[in-house]
Amino acid sequence: MHKRESVQLASITIFIFGMIQFGLYSFEIGCITTGISFYIMLMSESILLARVQNEMTISLEALRKKQDIEVQDLLFYLRQSKLGNSPWSSVDAAKNHIVKLGLPAIITDGSGACLAFNTAMAETLGLNKDFIGKLCHGLHNADTYGEYIQGIALNVDEGRRYMHSRMELLAQSGDRHVGTIIIIMLPDMKNAVGIWLPDNAGILS
Repeated sequence: MHKRESVQLASITIFIFGMIQFGLYSFEIGCITTGISFYIMLMSESILLARVQNEMTISLEALRKKQDIEVQDLLFYLRQSKLGNSPWSSVDAAKNHIVKLGLPAIITDGSGACLAFNTAMAETLGLNKDFIGKLCHGLHNADTYGEYIQGIALNVDEGRRYMHSRMELLAQSGDRHVGTIIIIMLPDMKNAVGIWLPDNAGILS
């Protein structure tokens, strides 16, 4: 028998005893015993109600936390989907995209400092994580770098986001790599993505 049922049975028993006292013996004892029975019943239901409210609060809190996690997961999924659908819409989107790109790629800010690069670029030029934040001019042939920067500035002034150029990049080992670089200016027209197409990786020479 459950505790609540036991308390109800005890309350009813006391109540019946009190009613018997009312009718046959003592009115005063009858009042006391019936009052006790009502008190026991009310206290039992009050404790039960408090327990139910506590359990409901715990359940609702657990449900809220679960919903919060589901909402965060959904927002993350939507953000990743947005980044994937618009790879050149922001620095974050570009970072997310070049990681999956099989071609060497790098992201620079308006001053020419490296913001990110992918594994293919790291393998081609011998870069490591320490290069992030450093200026990229050391990767270029000094003889053509000035003309290259001026060409980019001219295209940006004319509002062009997409451009390409023949150039020579210098690996950390000192090796020279000739090829074509595709430059994609991000919407702020300051940060840019560079996708490197080395001649030695081409299909036809």
